Amino acid sequence: MLWRHATIDLDYPDGERYYHRVRSTRRRKAPFEPDGHVRVEITDKTVDPGTRDVFTNDDMTVQSFWMTHPNFGEWDELTDPEFGTAPTT
Repeated sequence: MLWRHATIDLDYPDGERYYHRVRSTRRRKAPFEPDGHVRVEITDKTVDPGTRDVFTNDDMTVQSFWMTHPNFGEWDELTDPEFGTAPTT
């Protein structure tokens, strides 16, 4: 089984052009552990000075973060924002 360890969302000034990752205006990083622990870090550069908020939880439902190994060349589930199909076991 594969474990989807973290989710990172980035916001940019606009959608008109490509921006490098360090030019993001807001970043949300959420690493999840198989035991249900998560630590969400939100960094917002749109305010001066930038802010950083942290949220933790030890009781998240993370069963759908497990996924079976895809067949070679069938990588779509690895980038599925809904994490593919949850295991039935």
